[in-house]
Amino acid sequence: MPTKGDQHVAGRAWREDREPGQRAARRGTRLSGVAHVRSRARRIRTHVARLIDRIEALCAEVGLAGEEIIIRSTGCPNGCARPYTAEIAFVGKAPGRYQVWLGGDTAGTRLNRLWKDMVKDPEIENELRPLLARFANGRNADERFGDWCDRVVLKEQSATAN
Repeated sequence: MPTKGDQHVAGRAWREDREPGQRAARRGTRLSGVAHVRSRARRIRTHVARLIDRIEALCAEVGLAGEEIIIRSTGCPNGCARPYTAEIAFVGKAPGRYQVWLGGDTAGTRLNRLWKDMVKDPEIENELRPLLARFANGRNADERFGDWCDRVVLKEQSATAN
């Protein structure tokens, strides 16, 4: 069982403001274990916690309160925090600007794909709101967000690109 302050346990992040054993409704992962990244750990930890809180509020707004969505955020594209297997991933492109990746699965066996190349931090909710609302209204029974994105959103995106 993780203790208060643990961040990475079996591929899942635990919110520092939670008591031991209490899991966040949305799990997020951030990286702070690499020596050259450790100096930014506090800022990364704070940002991910706030980002998860913002997405939780957005999910509640569109009728998805309590829905588990695997979210990962990292400040660089190297992939150490495994953003490319999350259902939603934010990969830093520039300060306060992120790529948004969608469609990973819970087992980590399907890679997500780039959905938006550049989203400013304050615009994240506005970008995700219509997507989460569509998911709430159009998913199959027991379908997870990443599976729905792979089945619907990314197929639409591929068709538009061709």
